[in-house]
Amino acid sequence: RLNILKMDAGERASYHYYMKDEMSRAESLKAAAAEGEIRGEIRGEIRGEIRGEIRGEIKGEIKGRLAIARVMLSKGQSIDTIMEFTQLTREAIQNLEK
Repeated sequence: RLNILKMDAGERASYHYYMKDEMSRAESLKAAAAEGEIRGEIRGEIRGEIRGEIRGEIKGEIKGRLAIARVMLSKGQSIDTIMEFTQLTREAIQNLEK
């Protein structure tokens, strides 16, 4: 264990400089960690928002295609024609008929 009182003035000055430098490094590391954590949270939020937007767009597109298929079915269009125009599967179109 260090005994600061037994140090001469030069040793004490060096020790205080060393401790100040160590504290500064520790504070820098804490700040960097906090910054990294914030950046990670922001990236996660952005990824989540993008995923949500994409899912919403896909759901909307599918709903639109299904609506078109319903109209085409009501007009007597064949399943093959509906598949061509809507890019829906045969099964999806047949489920609309039920």
